[in-house]
Amino acid sequence: MFLCSDSCSECLPASSAAECCQWCHDLQQNKKLEGIHTRITDSVNESAPFAYRGHGGMMVQIDDLRLRIAVCEGALDEHKQFVLAIASGKWERVDRLIRACMNAGMGIHGMLVQYERAAEGLYQPKGYEEKDNLRAILFWRLGAHRALALPSLSHARSHSTMTALVPSPATPNQGKILQNIDAFLTSKKVIHVVLMFNKIALEKRPRLDVKTNQHVLQTASKFENENNLNVMVEDVKQDEVHLASEATVGAIGILSGNSRIYGGRPILENAIAHAKLIQTAIDAVNSKKGEIPFQIISVASEGEAKRGKALVELTFKHHLSRDSPLYPLLSPLKFMNFFVGEDDLTADKDWKHVTFKRLRNLILRERGIMVNGILLTPSIFKQHLASDGYSPQHIQPLFDPEDEQDVKLAYSLLSNIWSLNPTVPEGSRAGFAESCEAILIFGKLCRHLIYPYICVDLSLSKQLEHLSAAAHLAIGLYVHEGAGRKFLPNQLFLNIMIMIKNAYFVLVKQRLTCLNWNHDLLQLVEHLVGTTEASNILAQYPQWNKSLCRLAAPLVHRDMLSVADKRGRQIIEEECPFLIDILKKLDTLSGCDILQPFGVPLIHAELTEDDWDDLMLRGSNSNSPSAMDEETADRLDGHQMLEDMAAEAMEPLAEKVECTVIVGSTSMSKSHALSLAFKHLGSPSSTDRLKHVCEESCYHNKETEHIINNTPHSTFIMTTEPIATLLQCDNHLFLCIGEIKNIRWDSKPAEQLQLDCLLEKLTSISFQLISIIPATSEDDSSLRKDWCSSSSLSYIFKVPGSLVLPINPKLSTQMKLNPVYLFESSELIWLVSSLHEKVSRHDLKGVPSITCSNNFPYLDSSG
Repeated sequence: MFLCSDSCSECLPASSAAECCQWCHDLQQNKKLEGIHTRITDSVNESAPFAYRGHGGMMVQIDDLRLRIAVCEGALDEHKQFVLAIASGKWERVDRLIRACMNAGMGIHGMLVQYERAAEGLYQPKGYEEKDNLRAILFWRLGAHRALALPSLSHARSHSTMTALVPSPATPNQGKILQNIDAFLTSKKVIHVVLMFNKIALEKRPRLDVKTNQHVLQTASKFENENNLNVMVEDVKQDEVHLASEATVGAIGILSGNSRIYGGRPILENAIAHAKLIQTAIDAVNSKKGEIPFQIISVASEGEAKRGKALVELTFKHHLSRDSPLYPLLSPLKFMNFFVGEDDLTADKDWKHVTFKRLRNLILRERGIMVNGILLTPSIFKQHLASDGYSPQHIQPLFDPEDEQDVKLAYSLLSNIWSLNPTVPEGSRAGFAESCEAILIFGKLCRHLIYPYICVDLSLSKQLEHLSAAAHLAIGLYVHEGAGRKFLPNQLFLNIMIMIKNAYFVLVKQRLTCLNWNHDLLQLVEHLVGTTEASNILAQYPQWNKSLCRLAAPLVHRDMLSVADKRGRQIIEEECPFLIDILKKLDTLSGCDILQPFGVPLIHAELTEDDWDDLMLRGSNSNSPSAMDEETADRLDGHQMLEDMAAEAMEPLAEKVECTVIVGSTSMSKSHALSLAFKHLGSPSSTDRLKHVCEESCYHNKETEHIINNTPHSTFIMTTEPIATLLQCDNHLFLCIGEIKNIRWDSKPAEQLQLDCLLEKLTSISFQLISIIPATSEDDSSLRKDWCSSSSLSYIFKVPGSLVLPINPKLSTQMKLNPVYLFESSELIWLVSSLHEKVSRHDLKGVPSITCSNNFPYLDSSG
């Protein structure tokens, strides 16, 4: 190829041996000509505009992008079969199975086969540990009272020193409550008491009361013959008489330095008319002031929604008077709520129920928890626990929905969460780092709530600081970005704040009236710590009892409450700096306090689905009877007979009552006759006591948490992974990038899902929208990636699986503490093209809508 300059002189210099003139010779250094030569020899650069590209080069680039998108659509990991099998929980003795397989020299595939066989009951690995043998020996050797040469149970019952309680099948009157109070309280001088209420589940079957031999007024008043029994059975069948399914238990807790005295003294058992019942109990207790000089300072319950409304009616009547001696001590507290009842009465909640069970059940909630703009689901909690080194055998029981009453497991889960390592592993996904920070914030709330009640080594001021920090953190997260019940259900938020409020009020009341300051926060709120009779015996013979460790707290000074409140706020602002601006805004909000964070009272708000007792979120509490085999029925009959025999063996009767009845031509005990008559009206099938009284089945059909594919090269998507999908905005479809928060297949939760299942109609994906902004050199030094993820937005959407496209974007290596996803414009264009080819017109009906904002649709630097 020969080129001539436009300025060519067409003659060679006379004194030069050059082949061309100077103008043509200078063309070799022309930059534009060099660029043309480079593109001819090395092809057009990938970043060049399409106008400079040839047809062949564009075809090569299309093929390259097609391969890149194919890789981008793939899952992050492939070899997950054995991990998924273990996490499915089909077989619990995994350690024993792995040990047996390793001793046999099996590989990973052999272990998987043996695991599936064990789950089907075809293989039973042996190899018991020493603790299993010791447990068996303990059960074998344990002889109870006979091993220690103690009196029999019947002898102990006959010598009981306590007067029996009088149960009330209907609303109790003040006389019965006073009778129960007299049975357990003497004239010892005490000052403050807490009136405590709780609900217990009852087995729906009749019981013989050997003291009265009577029944409720709507049916036979005496059980003397078979006709009385038949009448009662017919009344139950016709729904004229109902078998009790629950009962309300009330108790008086005395605030005293003696751990054996402040145990709860039960006063009644009932299940209806909560507000009237509680007021009746208060009136009954107050009527004893002349004989026993004490004062009710709070009314406590376990946090159940119905009883919570009753407590609101009694303890939120008016503001604390400025003339009250409590006001000068409490008024410096910025966010304190001053609503009280008559005689400055306040409500309280059972701290074990609120801090352990309700918070644990909140973590198990499938819809998740919104913390600082990040949605945390059970699957995300499990991933972070596994990343922190906890084994599947440890994690699985913590999230087992059948163990909701296990306080030890609840505490283990909460303590594991607040003890998570804050350091994010290098190479972690951007969503993983954000969710880790949110989990740590939630863990701080749990720690500050629980520590004051379980750590008796803390001083009183430290306990108040923890509660203050928890209150400030909870109210800050509740109002942040309008999270509200997405963070905590209103009922749980109110229970936490009521519990903290009551702790401050009770301490101030003790400050004003009590001279003996040998108490701590645990003593103020402990409910039903032991049986009354055992407490009295140990008080009479102190050498039989090893004293419990209790804190000798110092005198509360006038400034202690305000100082502890300020110190608690400082602690939480140091741990969570983003709360500083939030709390400053709340300082200027009129009417804002811990029970009305938005300036409007929450206690009168309508209850929603989130506000019902978290214990009812999982499992079935149906009152319908379940099927039961004969073996289980016989075993339950034995339990019932033992209970009836125990009732009959109580104290001697003042009036002789016949204990047998003629049924047909056979003489039998009345308790056995009742058991036979009601046997087929509906019996529980569970041998577990809590499920037994709720008539739940013995074995739950657990929801499928995983979908396992046995093929060796199957691919999966999992929570916290990024995806691409479509959103509708202003009647236009736009590409959006999200992070998976929840996976459901056939209406059941799944932590991981096979990619092939995405196209099925049974699959749905919940994701949190991620903001995408133009990338800078700080995000990608090569500047090849022109888009990067910014932050998670508070938008949560649920779409069919067919609208989801899994992606595997590049992770920024420039910012290790806060990694982000990187994208090229061409990749985003191809994602839109792939979704357009994948999605049918019918699928487009499932595209969610979003209003236009500064964060969506995604905009480049030019707008």
